[in-house]
Amino acid sequence: MIPAKLKFLGLILGTVILVPIGCDRSPVEVPEVAVRTPASTDRLLRYEGRLDPATASTTERELAVSDLVAPVEIPFATLESKHHAGVVDIDLESRLATLRIEGVGRLEPDKCGIPVDLREISAGRFAIAFREIPLNRLWLIIWDPADDSTDWIPVGRDDTDYLMFRGAIGRDRALHWVVYDNRSRKNYLLDFTEGPDGWERIGPEIELPTLDVPAGLNYEMEPPVFLFEVDDHLELVAGNLHLVFEGREMRVSRIPDCEKVLEVVRTDRGLAMLCIRRNPDAEGVFKLVLPDSKPRVLSWDEGVPFGLSWDGSRDSVEYELAADPASYGRLLAHDLRRGQNGGLLELGSDNIEGRVAWAQIYYLNGIMDAIYLARRDEGASEVFLPMLGDLRLRLEIEMRLLDRLLSEDSGMYTKAFTVDRSLALFAVQTSRFLLLFDRYRRMFPEAAALRSHEDVRSRVTSLAGHIEVLATSGEEDHWLEKGRHHLRWPLGCAFPFDGLGVPYNHQNEWAYSIFESRRASGGTGDDDDLTPQRDVISHFVDHLAPTGRFPGLEDWNYWWGKALDGYDEASATSTNMPAYAGDESLAWISFRTIDLMSVLSSLDFMPEIDADGMIESAEACVRRGEVFPFAARELIEAGVEPRLRLSIATQYARSGSPWELANQVWSLAMLPRAEHEEGSATPIHGNSK
Repeated sequence: MIPAKLKFLGLILGTVILVPIGCDRSPVEVPEVAVRTPASTDRLLRYEGRLDPATASTTERELAVSDLVAPVEIPFATLESKHHAGVVDIDLESRLATLRIEGVGRLEPDKCGIPVDLREISAGRFAIAFREIPLNRLWLIIWDPADDSTDWIPVGRDDTDYLMFRGAIGRDRALHWVVYDNRSRKNYLLDFTEGPDGWERIGPEIELPTLDVPAGLNYEMEPPVFLFEVDDHLELVAGNLHLVFEGREMRVSRIPDCEKVLEVVRTDRGLAMLCIRRNPDAEGVFKLVLPDSKPRVLSWDEGVPFGLSWDGSRDSVEYELAADPASYGRLLAHDLRRGQNGGLLELGSDNIEGRVAWAQIYYLNGIMDAIYLARRDEGASEVFLPMLGDLRLRLEIEMRLLDRLLSEDSGMYTKAFTVDRSLALFAVQTSRFLLLFDRYRRMFPEAAALRSHEDVRSRVTSLAGHIEVLATSGEEDHWLEKGRHHLRWPLGCAFPFDGLGVPYNHQNEWAYSIFESRRASGGTGDDDDLTPQRDVISHFVDHLAPTGRFPGLEDWNYWWGKALDGYDEASATSTNMPAYAGDESLAWISFRTIDLMSVLSSLDFMPEIDADGMIESAEACVRRGEVFPFAARELIEAGVEPRLRLSIATQYARSGSPWELANQVWSLAMLPRAEHEEGSATPIHGNSK
């Protein structure tokens, strides 16, 4: 009999196998028509590397994916406690995970989901943070390996679908968690203790001050959180925030000239921190903050610092400097493994709070970027080749879980942006699903088909079920050419700005996804049914790029129409926002990146646009850091070899949040040939929207 946790795909007829149903580990007999037994079942996916020199200077590297055959260890994910480290296996069919700790044992939870944190507590037991898949509900598991017993404590807040785990520290019979509530846009400290009747939450939650994220209060879930016990009190570091807790009182301080802390280590004299500076200049972008001496800015010429540690025998803070392709690869692996949730990031998450669109899709594109660059660039292959197999495996695990999510009725929906927390489809999000799936299919034609792909394509193309509608009126003539297509939030819908046209980047990304989808299926520039998408791009070009070049930063608006001009209540423009002063703000770097990539993608379908001017100005935007480094992908597709200034490449060479991986990959690939320039660096400001 085949083991219960195995499901083989292949060609042996008449076999009956056992597969877990739902989240129950009890096996149920299921007839299977076609099964191929692999030579080995110790890995779920296996790869064969082939080196095919395409030219004297370019090596094409292909990775062939074998069938899904068994539970697999998730690459770049390690849950570390004081004395132990655990790895996580997942069965993609059942979505059941196993935590393996060498020398301790195996925890096999009976709920669909993954453990995301591991802490040692009293009497050889462990406190484990567990996130359900795909519902994202959080649990605290108290596990005693001696008798394999578990206690499950749900962790939530009233009127909240679920909390996001951010960090933890535990000792003896006390445990502290930091969680994020997307509904309130706040981080909270929760306390747990072991009482006579077992483990329980104690005391009221403590609301934490803002982490001072440059992108604003909607992004408080992004900076990494570090917790330490120092001299019998709790200390927390996140963003530029440093908290010292004395009982339930907290002493608040800010780390000067620090955009966010990337790494923290405890020394004999307190905490040492590695920061990315808020205002980088000619001195450098990284700063080492020591507990009892003046902070030190690390020079651009030193390399990219990572791997902060404390050497007690030498009484010194140590770190490694990445300055060549091999060390760039070690840096990338380091940041992946120490990322959010023990390196598990958003794996298996749902999109209710927008985490698929705003985080997971970014880092999945980053993984594909690493493979893409290694295939086409000899220098980049030196950085990424040693980890390509694990990157490809991680991508496949995440894509299959995401495909399964999007195959479910509410898989693409979010509650995060509606006034009443009702479920809605937003084109700026669903377009990203389609862009990701089309890119995956182009890059890996040998991989198993994504069963939700055509449904995603159909919904995005038609806007079926979306909160936006395709419109040709609703604005003053000077804003909207008569009959020109654009996207609007219809009056009375559940979005805060009902009755208004969507911002440039929202509709540009929708057009981008349709152009890329059409390109993937062999469409041509004269396809008549692309008129709405052409109208969307023409609208942006006419208003912001009439000279045939992308606008300067001071002229690159976020919104347009009534949303920019403002309106009064008498105009009956909006139900949810009856009067509005207008939004004349300039586009954030993430919005500019979407605009730029969308226009570049449209050039094959819109010969009336000055392609040479757009490409030339796009290259300058990328080089100067006016858009994110990953926009370079569209430059390559347009036939231009992108460059980055050294200051820009260095600023993005570390990732502290899941969405930053794509920028990190491009920066590490381009650092060896980055341009040196005089003067101060361009400050980075970005978000995952």
